[in-house]
Amino acid sequence: MKERTIEVNGVPVVIRPMDKDHVIDFCGPERAKGRSDPAFQQFHRELMERYGNSAIVAWSQGKIVGFVNFSPSNVVTTFPLCPEHVPAEPQIDWPSRPSKTLGVGCVNVDPALGRKGIGHALVEVLIDWATEHGYTSIIADANESAWWKPCRPFWEKLGFHVKSVEKFDKPREDGDTCAYIMEIMLSRTSQQ
Repeated sequence: MKERTIEVNGVPVVIRPMDKDHVIDFCGPERAKGRSDPAFQQFHRELMERYGNSAIVAWSQGKIVGFVNFSPSNVVTTFPLCPEHVPAEPQIDWPSRPSKTLGVGCVNVDPALGRKGIGHALVEVLIDWATEHGYTSIIADANESAWWKPCRPFWEKLGFHVKSVEKFDKPREDGDTCAYIMEIMLSRTSQQ
């Protein structure tokens, strides 16, 4: 799989699959606060070992400035892929036969570099990686206004469509009343 380089504010940003020496350790507001969680790193190491990888990362000036993380959609866990608070003892059900559908945990980009194409480049490289590794589709949750998840238009611009809609029992604090399950079917021509 080839890495991709884009330029943001005159600085190169390299997009590539995560490697074993630089495993993501947290995301969202917790990462911005400099927090790290060894259990989160171990979870991603286990995903890498079992399924080939668990994140596509964006590197700039020697540090990770964004990522999209994922797992086969039938990996069931109380350990969220995009946690703010990690359970003390996460429960994980590792399927013996992983799904051919990848589920996206989150897309996260350094806020200082937001809306510059990094998120799109991360997902485009994920699509390439998933196709090369024999996955048939990718799914992601999308909300209209939640700050922690890319919204529906982000996914639609990348070729995803609404697979289903999950209605909430009551509106959330941000006003959202439902989540859209977005899906893209992958070409099978590049499989290994």
